[in-house]
Amino acid sequence: EAQPEVARQIALSIKQGFATNLGPWIRCSIGIAANRYLAKVATDLQKPDGLTILMPDAVEERLIRDLQPSDLPGIGRNMERRLSQQGILSVADIFALDRRQMRHAWGSIWGERMWYYLRGHDLPELETKRHSIGHSHVLGPDMRPPKHAIIVARRLTLKACSRMRRMNYHATIFGFSARLEDGRCLRAEARCLPAQDSKTFLDMLLSFWNSRIPQKPDILVKKISVVLYGLIEDGQVQPDLFPPPDIHRLLVSPDIERWNRLSHALDRINHRFGRDSALIGMLPSQGRSFSGTKIAFTRIPDREEFLE
Repeated sequence: EAQPEVARQIALSIKQGFATNLGPWIRCSIGIAANRYLAKVATDLQKPDGLTILMPDAVEERLIRDLQPSDLPGIGRNMERRLSQQGILSVADIFALDRRQMRHAWGSIWGERMWYYLRGHDLPELETKRHSIGHSHVLGPDMRPPKHAIIVARRLTLKACSRMRRMNYHATIFGFSARLEDGRCLRAEARCLPAQDSKTFLDMLLSFWNSRIPQKPDILVKKISVVLYGLIEDGQVQPDLFPPPDIHRLLVSPDIERWNRLSHALDRINHRFGRDSALIGMLPSQGRSFSGTKIAFTRIPDREEFLE
C-alpha cells in the first residue's frame, strides 16, 4: 500500500482486531516504511502498542537520533564489537559509509544489502538452505529420572523425523545432547547413510543414551535436544558404493525400505487422527503431557507441526 494514510488505517484495523477478539492482554506495535527491514526498525521506535510511519525523507534523521547500532536488525553483540573495532560507533557512522565500506565492515554481502535497506530499497529475499531440523525440551521434575527422560528423547526424535519427511529431506548426521541437573552437558553425534525413517535415528539415540547417560538414581536430566544434520533433498540422494567405515551400521539392514514405508504410514495416521495416535516404542499416553508444539521466540512452527 503506497498511501501512508491508507496504510495507517490498515494498521489501526489490525490493532482493533486484537482488541475486539483478544481484549487488552495481547497488543502489538506496527511499523510502516518503504521496505520490510525499515518497517521492522519502525516497530521498535514506539513500544508497547505503537504505530510508527517512517517516511523515506525522515529515515536517516530519525534513526540517527533515536537508535544505537545494536538496535538495527542484523547487528548482534559480535557484530557490534566488530564495528566498534573499526571506529563505527553510532548509526550516524553507519550512514556515512558507502556500499563498499559497508560490505568490508561486515565482511559479507549482508553489509551491502543493509546499505540498500537503510535507504528504502526493497531487495529480493536471499534464497536460504535449511541445514538442520531439531527439537529440544526442558523436562518437568517428574520426567527427569533417566528412565522417564528417555521417553522425552524418543518423542523428540520421532517429531524431528516426521518433520524431516514432510519437508522431503534425508539426514546424514544425528546429534544428541542432554543437560544434567548437576551442570554437566553430555553430547554425542554420529553419521549415517542418507535416511529418513524413524527407526534408524531411534536406534542411534538408544546407542547414545546407553553409552552416555549414567543410569543412577541420583542422576537427573534437565534438558534434552536432538538434531538432524547433513540434510539432502529427496531427489538428490545418491547411494554410496563404498560407505566410510565409521558410518552407522544399522543402515545396511535390508529392512530399511520397510521402515521407510512404516514411518510414512505412521505420519498419515497421526495427521488424520491426531498427534500421538501411533508411535514407535512408546504408548501414546506417555508423550501427550509434553509433546505439544510450542511457538518459540526464535521460530514460528508450521501448521503441520501441531500434528506431528
